Amino acid sequence: MEREDLGALLARATRRIIEAERPLLDAHGVSMWAYAALTLLARGSAPTQLALAEAMGYDKSRLIKILDGLEADGLISRRPDPTDRRARRGPGATSSSGRAARRARARGRHG
Repeated sequence: MEREDLGALLARATRRIIEAERPLLDAHGVSMWAYAALTLLARGSAPTQLALAEAMGYDKSRLIKILDGLEADGLISRRPDPTDRRARRGPGATSSSGRAARRARARGRHG
């Protein structure tokens, strides 16, 4: 009998976790990546967009669209960097994002 390699097993487990989490995320109107960003930001773990992308293991250029959506929903705030007009400071979680992340985590634990 041939055994599957570890990478294939992890990929299948990841897909199942995402499928199980999808109803919870949909109920809160966020994607898995947006939830990951909100969780890190609520902890204060990412002082810059680059640090956030690195902490998430996500491409920094693709993260901008997620952050734009979270900002439009009032869940994060960003402000221009006074030393670099192309950059933004933050992102920072708003009180709404902290509450949203806590509700999603609690709901996930309790079904």
